[in-house]
Amino acid sequence: MKLIPFCLLAVLAILLPIDRCLAQAEPLPVPTPDTLAKQADLIEEVLEAEAIFTVEPSRSKVIRTRLPITRLAITNPAVVEINEFGTFEFEV
Repeated sequence: MKLIPFCLLAVLAILLPIDRCLAQAEPLPVPTPDTLAKQADLIEEVLEAEAIFTVEPSRSKVIRTRLPITRLAITNPAVVEINEFGTFEFEV
């Protein structure tokens, strides 16, 4: 049975399917020095994935957090669905 891997960001803000991201990735243009300077002025921090877990397509997982969740975002609702049960619990 095929498993779908997911990245869980430290702030639990975004859930992205890894295999879909990698399959659709195209080379990005090289940013200009002006663009890099603007980026340095505007962006304080970019969080990287700290936990990876898998969910079988016909199953779900309930995630309980130690801190309250303030935001969840789905990039492709056809791939994954999130149900919030409260500020500390959601289902993938």
